[in-house]
Amino acid sequence: MKVVSLLIGTPILAYTGVTSHLLYHLKYAPKKALPAPNWDVSESERETVVKNREELLKGIQEVYAATATLDSLKHVSDDVIFEDPVVKFYGKREMSCVIPIMKKSLTASSGTQTIEKFQTVHGQNEMYVDMCVKFTLGSRSFTLPSLVSILLRKKATGEGEEVVHMTEEYLWKPLLNRDSSLILGACHAAMKRQEVLVTLTSAAG
Repeated sequence: MKVVSLLIGTPILAYTGVTSHLLYHLKYAPKKALPAPNWDVSESERETVVKNREELLKGIQEVYAATATLDSLKHVSDDVIFEDPVVKFYGKREMSCVIPIMKKSLTASSGTQTIEKFQTVHGQNEMYVDMCVKFTLGSRSFTLPSLVSILLRKKATGEGEEVVHMTEEYLWKPLLNRDSSLILGACHAAMKRQEVLVTLTSAAG
């Protein structure tokens, strides 16, 4: 009986500990500054690059507004990596599974997601989005500001760009992962993948 209790209790304690550390980090860690974008082209070329990204950005906005379709990810690479404080997705297939789940969850809870702020700063191979999303669940609502960093590359076809790496940092606080802390970061990384596996299992069911 003690063995069973230990097997059940240890993962729960670990999950609670990692979650508590995340909440502490989000409250007390210093905010990041907006990174300076890099350019190595003329001003006119910059304007063309930024103009050509409008459809790509529209798809990202649709994801965060929970109005996305699979077409919203057409400028996302098949091997994209997405990470925020809670989950880490590997590949477009994993990301695409979340779209119907987000919509279903909001419908079931009579909730909404509204983008209140979406300001972009462009670089030659990257973009940064100063974003704020309002979540409403029944009579309750809250807003979540975040910094979204997007790394881009040219498509193999040579037509436009695609997203290859994307991070969202809640409250502009640095992500907790193996890069930030070897031991605690590994725990956070494991929790993120566990959340993804649970989500994918739910989608398959």
